[in-house]
Amino acid sequence: MTSVGSNEGVYDPAAIQRWREGGGGSTIQPDPATANHLAVMVRGPVVVWFGRFQPSSDGVRVLQAFHHLVTDHRPDAYLIMAGPVDDPRHLEVLQAYVVELVLDRCWLLANPTPGQRAAFAERAVVHLEPRVVQAADRAAGRRLAAAELGDALAELLPAPALA
Repeated sequence: MTSVGSNEGVYDPAAIQRWREGGGGSTIQPDPATANHLAVMVRGPVVVWFGRFQPSSDGVRVLQAFHHLVTDHRPDAYLIMAGPVDDPRHLEVLQAYVVELVLDRCWLLANPTPGQRAAFAERAVVHLEPRVVQAADRAAGRRLAAAELGDALAELLPAPALA
């Protein structure tokens, strides 16, 4: 699964910076309240997924992959899924999965501000979006199971700190 760890599978830091640059060279600054909350409350690696809340974005499989990640590899990991809501019913389905799977370290944020997105991007270790998951499928020549995506995420996270 090396393609998931390549620049195609994880945002290139330069790509994040390009995204943050607005017109006229201005930079979108992280929302201070969001950045502070992440700094104070989040103790563990963060995977952020930026995509549209709609069935074609494959958010259910991302949640299933995260469930595998925290169950089998990294119980200290967090997942932040953020993006515009194209299908409110689909967002409700995702929220139901979060509750059913008891993913207390998973946050779904509808319609984040640019400052919130910037704060999430700065705090995240792994950056995903729907095209990244699709690229992993193409690289494998098939649709990857959620467990395989969870295993790939585990490989991308830094080793846990020793107590």
